[in-house]
Amino acid sequence: MKISILFFLIFSGNLLSAQNYYEDAKALDCIRAIRAKADSLEAVGEREVSFQMRFDSVTNCLLGLKMSNFSFENISSEVLDFQEISTPILLITSASWCKPCKAEIPAINKIAERYEGKLKVILLFWDKQEKVEKMRLNYSSFIELVPSKEHYKNEIKLAINDFEHYLGFPTSYFISRSKEIVMISQGAVMAREAANGNPAISEQQANRMNYNSIKKEVERLLRK
Repeated sequence: MKISILFFLIFSGNLLSAQNYYEDAKALDCIRAIRAKADSLEAVGEREVSFQMRFDSVTNCLLGLKMSNFSFENISSEVLDFQEISTPILLITSASWCKPCKAEIPAINKIAERYEGKLKVILLFWDKQEKVEKMRLNYSSFIELVPSKEHYKNEIKLAINDFEHYLGFPTSYFISRSKEIVMISQGAVMAREAANGNPAISEQQANRMNYNSIKKEVERLLRK
């Protein structure tokens, strides 16, 4: 079964499926329907509402869908079969050149270690095997690292086996034991200096904020 996670600014959420599995054509119809509504609102000057509708369309189209028929090959050439994973899954897309992805590493490591045995943490990389090998020591041994087989000219695209992703990096998919997507989040907090009236954020603060944000969703996921 092929999944295609579609970038909301390229396509734009109400999927009807008896099995409630993600299917490309139905997802496209769902996103295009919301985009059409957003276009009509923008035409009458409702730009903010239109933009928010496009932004929300991805979540509206993907939440509740199932991802059970998937398998990925990790950096050690071991196959990760979704059907054989009995715990909830935190599936995160990442890339070596992505600064927010790097900022999120301490939080992900802490999450993987705290919930070891209760949560499977899988990182899907835009990068190929050789690059991921070089980054391996940055990650907890409890995290499954999955390299890409090929690169694409479009850096927002990630495709591994039948999984296609266009939501940017990092994006986190919180997947329940029944393999249902229950939450999607994007981005991460980065350390910064004070500028333009915005307060500074230290690396320690950024790590804490990222950890607390992920932990909140993981705890909710484990209760399902």
